[in-house]
Amino acid sequence: LIIVDGVERSMDLVDVDDIASFSILKDATATALYGVRGANGIVIITTKRGMESKPKINIKAEHGFTQPVKLPSLANTSQWIDYYNELFIDSGAEPAISDYERQMYLSGADPDIYPSVDWVKTIFKNLASTDRVNMNVTGGSKTMRYYVGASYYKEDGIFNVAENTEHVGYDNQMRFDKFSFRANVDLDITKTTSLSLSLSTQYNTKTGPATNMGDLYAYTMYSTPIASPPIYSDGTLANPDGGYNPYRMLNSSGYTRTTNIVAQSLVTLTQKLDFITEGLKANIKYSWDAENGNVLTRVLNETFYFDRGRDDEGNIIYEPWNEGTGYMSLSRSNSSFTITNLEAGLNYERMFNSAHDVSAMLIVTN
Repeated sequence: LIIVDGVERSMDLVDVDDIASFSILKDATATALYGVRGANGIVIITTKRGMESKPKINIKAEHGFTQPVKLPSLANTSQWIDYYNELFIDSGAEPAISDYERQMYLSGADPDIYPSVDWVKTIFKNLASTDRVNMNVTGGSKTMRYYVGASYYKEDGIFNVAENTEHVGYDNQMRFDKFSFRANVDLDITKTTSLSLSLSTQYNTKTGPATNMGDLYAYTMYSTPIASPPIYSDGTLANPDGGYNPYRMLNSSGYTRTTNIVAQSLVTLTQKLDFITEGLKANIKYSWDAENGNVLTRVLNETFYFDRGRDDEGNIIYEPWNEGTGYMSLSRSNSSFTITNLEAGLNYERMFNSAHDVSAMLIVTN
């Protein structure tokens, strides 16, 4: 169970630079407050708040890299052809690939007709970059204190998307962008009454190819190094006869864009009740969270080709693998919801004779 500033919320929606404290409740302490929902423990996150001081501005910028822990190493062209021919020889048949064809595949003299492709290196990158910028301002007076923070995070994917996709007319680069904003304001209305306001907004977008990522990874593993070139040298979209081209799936399938916007607010009114007994406080909290999500997918229906060699003039003889329309289909889905929470509580905390500490809490939520 994740509790942010006293309200159940997702940890993903809290920027790390906005966190003031991070603690874990477990065992009886957790279940006493939240019953069986806290049986596995509770993570309590408190965000930063202002203090009485002149305005202080902090700016931080980071640049980093991400790298796959390990990528599969596939058989190269020579290994694959030799193993494939051995299967035929062991069954008493002639090699499926002649010595001449083998030499043409390995020489790279005609990569359109005799391709030699390392699909893992073609589809995946060794490194991807990340960038993060955060700025926050804190300060205040005796009666009002504030903390305002904003951050931007960008992460590129490890798929080796073609830099120039003008032949299909859209941008399908793998990318994740996130903008975060938070403002916490504390106001002392009277000597015994205080009002706190917390506002936060998160906006993130994720873009990438329309191809299912599981299929893309699978066909990268399935495709043989001589199945087809990633794309023909004249720009014609390639696809092996009886199979799939991972490069085409990555770069010529369309694109998808996922957008998510979350707005969160929290108002807390606290009243000291020392006139009843010292250390007694009453508070009322009201939170309102709204989330809106949108997924846009544009699938490109292009015609792909495989070759039947070259004609007498040296031109590639193409045959269509499918009958594409050249148009993009559109699908869109939307989701939205709001969550409200009202909580009233009494807190009692007092120390007697500098040796005995007594505390109690009563919470009612709706």
